[in-house]
Amino acid sequence: MELNKIMAITLVATAGAKTANTYVDLADAETILEGKFGITKWDAATDANKNRALATATQQIDRQRLAGVKYYSYAETHDSYQALHFPIKGNVYNSSLFIPKAVERACAFQAEYLIRRGAAAEATSAMIDAGVKSYSGGRTSEVLDALQASELCTAARSELGGLIKRTITLQRG
Repeated sequence: MELNKIMAITLVATAGAKTANTYVDLADAETILEGKFGITKWDAATDANKNRALATATQQIDRQRLAGVKYYSYAETHDSYQALHFPIKGNVYNSSLFIPKAVERACAFQAEYLIRRGAAAEATSAMIDAGVKSYSGGRTSEVLDALQASELCTAARSELGGLIKRTITLQRG
């Protein structure tokens, strides 16, 4: 997926919405990242690229084995089916659904990571899509792995902490 050649998207960060495509909107992501060292590529990116990075980061977070059960609300104020993993049951305050702050921060950190990696991530994805398993040049060689290409950055993984399942529960049936 090439960040620079995809049409602009509109972010929907409404907790529990069936049209939601991000855990954090651009304004909140900017606030989360404000003052973070080394984000010059994020600062230089267009809002359209930042929006795409936030939507992609959300998809990458949702591909993790996450704890909790989706909150399916049938109340009039919410859609009957939510698109994203969060909010989960228990993420309700004063009758309103919410996305945990750790998930919002993880999404912002992952989006910044995607912008920072930009061309390198696109090149890796293109090689994987083309069937390249490994490559070498000079003193460098790399084995390409589709799962590794979509991994979360350290900051996002740290924020998600206990929300990522570390073990698989097997049941005999």
